[in-house]
Amino acid sequence: MMRFAAILFCLSGLCSCITEYEHPGVKSISGLLVVESTITNDTTFVRLSRSVELPESVHTAPAVDNAVVTVITGNGNTYRTEAPPTQGEYYILTGALNPDDTYGLRIELDGQVYLSELLEPLFTPEIEAIDLYKRGPGEPVQLRVTTQNREESSRFYQ
Repeated sequence: MMRFAAILFCLSGLCSCITEYEHPGVKSISGLLVVESTITNDTTFVRLSRSVELPESVHTAPAVDNAVVTVITGNGNTYRTEAPPTQGEYYILTGALNPDDTYGLRIELDGQVYLSELLEPLFTPEIEAIDLYKRGPGEPVQLRVTTQNREESSRFYQ
C-alpha cells in the first residue's frame, strides 16, 4: 500500500510539471510566409502561400500572388518570372544551370526582402535502368531506378 501511494505521488508530480511553451517572438503561426521551391534546369517553380492554424486544412492556405520572385546567382545574374502568378505559383525560366555557380531565391513582399542561402546545383547521375515490380493482383507497383554516382556527391533522391 505504501509503495502504491509513493508511485501515485510521483505520477501526480510529473503531470503537474507540464506547461505549454510559447515562443516569445512568435505570437501566432498563422499567416507566416511559406515558400516551396526547387531551382532546376530550364524552369524553376516557386509556390508562395501563408501558414494556417491547425486543424485547418493545408489546402485552405491563402496563396500569395503579389510578390516579386527572383532566382539569383553568385555571379550576379538574376532571373524573374515572365508571367503573373496563378494561385501563388510562380514560374521562372532559368535555362541550363552552371555547375560552377551558386543559386538562391530573392522574394520581395509587402516591403520585406527574403533571401535564401546560395547553394551549388546538385546534378544527378544518368539513369541506368528502371524496373517495375508487382507481387500479385491488388498489390502496389514498385518502381526501382538504378544509377551509379561515381563522384558520391549525391546519396539520396526523392
